[in-house]
Amino acid sequence: MKDEELMLSVIMAVYETPKEYLKQAIDSILNQSYTKYEFIIIDDGCKNTETVECLEEYNIQDNRIKLIRNSRNIGLTKSLNRALKECKGKYIARMDSDDISFPERFQKQIEYMENNPEVCLCGSNTVVFDGDNIIYDESEIRSRIRNNEISDIRMLIENVGFAHPTFMMRKAFLDEHEIWYDESLRYAQDYGLVTDIIIKGGKLHRIGESLLKYREHEGQISSSYQEKQANCQMSVSAKRIGNVFRELSKDDCDIIAELPYDNSRYKPSDYSNAIKKIFKLNREKPQYDVVIFEREFLYIWHKKVKHTSKKVGKPWGWFNYLSLLSIPSVISVQLEEWRLNE
Repeated sequence: MKDEELMLSVIMAVYETPKEYLKQAIDSILNQSYTKYEFIIIDDGCKNTETVECLEEYNIQDNRIKLIRNSRNIGLTKSLNRALKECKGKYIARMDSDDISFPERFQKQIEYMENNPEVCLCGSNTVVFDGDNIIYDESEIRSRIRNNEISDIRMLIENVGFAHPTFMMRKAFLDEHEIWYDESLRYAQDYGLVTDIIIKGGKLHRIGESLLKYREHEGQISSSYQEKQANCQMSVSAKRIGNVFRELSKDDCDIIAELPYDNSRYKPSDYSNAIKKIFKLNREKPQYDVVIFEREFLYIWHKKVKHTSKKVGKPWGWFNYLSLLSIPSVISVQLEEWRLNE
C-alpha cells in the first residue's frame, strides 16, 4: 500500500489491558467494513506476559498493524503523540484498548469527513457498557448539550464533547497548526486537544449514531480519579477562557473554570464577580449569543451554590447568586431539561 493511497491511520496505546478486553478492541478494528488503514499500536511498557504475547500475535497476523514498544511506561499522552508522529493517513482515528468499535464506524466517519471538508474533528455517540450490561446508549438520550450553540458555550468550561475513542481527526489540520496532545496533561488529553483545535478555528461534529461501545470501569468513578480529571480539565478550560476573553485576568479565568466542579477554593463573591466580568465582556464584544451564554453560566452557578450549600451543611453563596438575578435563567433551563426527559 503506497502512502499517498492511505486514507486512515488508527492509533491506540496499550498498558496492561486484560487480554479479553484487548482482543475485543483489536478485533473490532480488524473487522471494520472499511479496510484501507494502518493500525498503529503503542505498547506502553507492558509487563504482563499475556498482554505482550497477544500484541505480538496480532502484529504477525495482520500487516496493517504497526506495533511500537516503549522501553518504559511513559503514559497515555506521550504514547499518543508517539503514535501521531507515525501516522501517514489523511485521517487519524482514536481507539482505546478496552472499547469496541462497531463495524461501520470508520466507513461512516470517513464518508462524513469527505463530504464536509470544513470539519476537522468528527466523533459520535457511544453505547456505555460494563461487562454484559448496557448502562445507556447516548443515541437514546435527548440532551440540551446536543444543541451546537449550547455545546460551544459549555465546552468553554467543561468537557461535554464526544468520547475520546470516537475521534476521527483531519491530519492536514493538525499538521498545519502543529497540534499535539498536551504532555503536561496526564488526564483530559482529549479536552486539551479539542480546545487547541477550536482555538485554531477548527470545526467539530458529532454523528448522532452510536459507533462505539465505551467500557466503564470502577476506577473511572473513584473520587481520586475524578479529582485528578477535574484538575486537568480546569487547567484546559482556563486556557480557553483566556483565549476567548483576553481582557480577563488569569485569576478570573481560573475562578470561572472551577464553576462546574465540586471544588470551591474561592469565596462566593469571587465567583459572582468573575461571572459579572465575563458577562460584561461578552455584551460589549459578543463571542456568543448573549442570552444563551448568560443563561448557561447562571444555571451552572446555581447548581454550584446548591451543591456547595449541601456539602458544607449551611447556606453558601445564596446572596451572591441572587445578586445576579439568575432565577429566570435557571427556571428556563430546568424546564428544557424536564421537557427532554418526559
